[in-house]
Amino acid sequence: MKKEKRLLFLILCSFFVIFIMAFLVCFIRVKRESHRNSDVIKDAYSDLSGYITKYNDIRKKYNDMSASFVLDKYMDSHDEYMKLFSEYNDIVDKIELSVSDISDGCGGLYSDKEIYDICDSYGTVYEKLVNLYVIDTKEFNQNIAKYNEYKNDNIAMVNMLYDDYIDYNGDGEYEGVN
Repeated sequence: MKKEKRLLFLILCSFFVIFIMAFLVCFIRVKRESHRNSDVIKDAYSDLSGYITKYNDIRKKYNDMSASFVLDKYMDSHDEYMKLFSEYNDIVDKIELSVSDISDGCGGLYSDKEIYDICDSYGTVYEKLVNLYVIDTKEFNQNIAKYNEYKNDNIAMVNMLYDDYIDYNGDGEYEGVN
């Protein structure tokens, strides 16, 4: 009887040790994965910050150019507009890729407050950037349509990456749209 109790005690202790080891291995694996995701999110957010700076530079240049848009003189700056919108489309593509990387990483549990702040705010920023891009592109295409009508010409409009405004964070409001 004593041997059986001892054997049962050893078996229970072995199961307990195995359970604790499995728990620790799982905990370490989750922690490593969380750390890797944190690094991906931070890198993508760093990229996004750089892209936002470039986006703002492009948008400022567009606003400066469009403030002096004159139908009669459009063709004098047509190539410059097309180059600008090519850059605009490229930077919006890059922003979208960074946002996708951030979105893929968010949703887990992180011990770093910076990650929570990034995951909490990136959607609103992205929504506003895309919606301002849509506003600018629609405005420019309307100007091209007016030019085509005025000059009886057929200048191609800018291909839009987004046909309409987005509500990325699902709050029912379109950030950046008045």
